[in-house]
Amino acid sequence: MCLYYSNLERLMFERLKEPRPDVVMQVTEDFRTDTRTDKIDLSVGVYKDASNKSAIFKSVLAAEKQLLDTQTSKAYVGTLGNKAFSDLMAELLLGRAFCAKQTAVVQTPGGVSALRLLIELVAVANPDAKIWVPTPTWGNHLPIIQQVDVQCFEYPYYDSSTGSVDFVAMRDTLINIPKGDIVLLQGCCHNPTGADLSTCQWDEISEILLATGAIPLVDMAYQGLSRGLDEDAEGLRILAQKLPELMVAMTCSKNFAIYRERAGVALIQCKDADMRPRILGSMAQLAQANYGMPPDHGASVVQNILSNSDLKQQWLAELAEMRLRINDIRGALAQALRVETNSDRFDFLKTQCGLFSLLGLTPEQVGALRDKHAIFMMGNGRCNIAGLRSEDVTKFARAIADVVRSAP
Repeated sequence: MCLYYSNLERLMFERLKEPRPDVVMQVTEDFRTDTRTDKIDLSVGVYKDASNKSAIFKSVLAAEKQLLDTQTSKAYVGTLGNKAFSDLMAELLLGRAFCAKQTAVVQTPGGVSALRLLIELVAVANPDAKIWVPTPTWGNHLPIIQQVDVQCFEYPYYDSSTGSVDFVAMRDTLINIPKGDIVLLQGCCHNPTGADLSTCQWDEISEILLATGAIPLVDMAYQGLSRGLDEDAEGLRILAQKLPELMVAMTCSKNFAIYRERAGVALIQCKDADMRPRILGSMAQLAQANYGMPPDHGASVVQNILSNSDLKQQWLAELAEMRLRINDIRGALAQALRVETNSDRFDFLKTQCGLFSLLGLTPEQVGALRDKHAIFMMGNGRCNIAGLRSEDVTKFARAIADVVRSAP
């Protein structure tokens, strides 16, 4: 039944402003409704295999079967979630730097909730703290910070002329960030650029933060997709070994390919064991008011994998296959673009890592890729390398060469 009101006074929800459309979802919808059979989607950040499917890992299927065969209850697991899962994630992230007595870690509904929880905790602990984010950065970082109403500033990160980190400009900004402010860093596979910090640069950042008293918040969304599990956590572990305080938001969406299961952790390393109960209690209080309890299924599946040596080895092999395919596509695309454009303009693709790269295309060129070649990607030129099949590499390279040559 529909109700109709003649009262001229505006109702509450009529006061809402039209929200800005989500650009990723808009591109996804445009791709879905396009009728061309040769269309290619390089927008959403999900890994696709050689058959262009986001398949479920065999290790995940086996762990799910094990879970279904042994789980005897669907009762609440509590606000902090699955402790065994959280501890395993902390070990995966910090390695030998993990000290349980000085680490507060809670399960969260994916990485977004982990970031939100940690930023809310910052706002409670120090309302005057500002958060510094790299430019560019993942599209959801700024909205999360703005929703918590914390002041946000940017620091230089990417040099588009070289396709690498602009470390001099980054360093010159970091050394002037005040004590108690938060520096958001991406642990590996930087989104959207694909340009990562070197080991030496992580070392230098750790020394800068130690000197200034600024606190790092590391967003770790792609561990294992660049060089390897331990290699990708190298920068994070350098920070953990040198600094008294550290925050980490981690998700299992990408490296376990369980995107819709929403499994992640929020982690804080504190300077001594006495602080841990206070931090953990504050995190629990915020989580209870936010989402009550994280979902169990994905976390329990990951726990089963990491607790079973056979399943863990199977998962590591599947993760390596994913990583190698991404790197192979990067190399093949860089080579194809060198041939099609007769230049080295896109050689940076083979030195970058992870799912994404910024191709340096204008919004008009991205539109031409869509209209003329049925290739869909973000308007800022961000491309999901992992969404490209080997047999489409040459077609994609030729299409890029075409829109670049045709640009006014």
